Amino acid sequence: MIESGNHLDLSFRIPPSLSFADLQLRWGSDGQILFEWPAIELLCEASGIDVGIFKLTDPSNVARLINLWYEIHRSNGGAIDLVKEEAMSYGAQVSWVAETPQSPCPLTQKKSAI
Repeated sequence: MIESGNHLDLSFRIPPSLSFADLQLRWGSDGQILFEWPAIELLCEASGIDVGIFKLTDPSNVARLINLWYEIHRSNGGAIDLVKEEAMSYGAQVSWVAETPQSPCPLTQKKSAI
């Protein structure tokens, strides 16, 4: 991954055990898109990327990662994600927020079972 200007050039590997649906995209009460960090963490781990790049920098970086992941997901015949599709209709006006799960995330459990 290379930083160019204000943007990151993204290159990542999607492990077979991870799917786009694992992000659990949903609309928040403030109109933000909520997602689960464990999916991003697993994607970064499989790709050798420091997840801090996404957690500690401008939220547009994680949004770009999710957008690129969705493009790859769809180009490989993946199912339409209705939240993502609706968000795309709003363009750059959408903000992304991670929400800490209230119960153990199934992705974390998958990882520990491996």
